[in-house]
Amino acid sequence: MTQGLPEPDRAVPTLAKLEGHAPELRLPADAFAALEIAYDESTALQLWVLSRADDLPAADGDPDEPGRYGSLADVDFDSHVVALWSSGQSGTCPSWLASVEGDPDGVTLREADLVSGGCTEDYVPYRSVVAVPRDRLPEVGSADATGDARLLAYPAQHDDLRVVLRPWTPPAA
Repeated sequence: MTQGLPEPDRAVPTLAKLEGHAPELRLPADAFAALEIAYDESTALQLWVLSRADDLPAADGDPDEPGRYGSLADVDFDSHVVALWSSGQSGTCPSWLASVEGDPDGVTLREADLVSGGCTEDYVPYRSVVAVPRDRLPEVGSADATGDARLLAYPAQHDDLRVVLRPWTPPAA
């Protein structure tokens, strides 16, 4: 049983989970993770294709393993954006982005995992393509669209880890 997940209407659906970070990801040394946002449908399609999400086997349930859990056809672009979540998990306790909440003080992201305690301290990189309600993120072009976000984990093993929040752009050719 997953511990402390948000209510289903507050959850962020994972469309695909892949091993490792994208080769072009540049994280500052003090950052744990990045949420890179594709604000429009054509950018989301590029993100999907470059992530090689279609190459994954179909999967369902909790996104604890690499797989394709949905598709871009599942996303209502009027109310949602697509984002690339690049993070790390313990080698013994898989995790995923569970929720994104915006408030006047910024953005708070929550990770979920299947195990409470007993996890190894290693950092195994992964990335996920997720759908996030637009109203939980800053608008593109706003001063807040690039910056830091807070990361909280379930159970609260970590708190206030630095997450880079920025628009997603395709890698330079």
